[in-house]
Amino acid sequence: MPLNLRVDAKTPNSVGLQWERPLVAGEITAYVIYYMEDGNAPVMSEIVSPPTQFHTVSDLSEGTRYVMEVAARSNNGEGPKSVPQEVRTVDFSKSEA
Repeated sequence: MPLNLRVDAKTPNSVGLQWERPLVAGEITAYVIYYMEDGNAPVMSEIVSPPTQFHTVSDLSEGTRYVMEVAARSNNGEGPKSVPQEVRTVDFSKSEA
């Protein structure tokens, strides 16, 4: 399970994630980011190739809460997901209207 997952709303449509490499038997072949809008299905995913331990998820809805998790895949299969983290994308500024 990837350690110390941190999430940060970067823009109204994107969230940045960063994590630490888990202790696993075997070579990590990919990180899988799982996320869902407002805690509801469907669960969406994106693949990140190691050694990268950060990623920005884009094309999200403005001012919306998301639950994010990361799992590591190795030549032994996919491990457990990280501790879920909630984040809310940035609201568009009312002053821009």
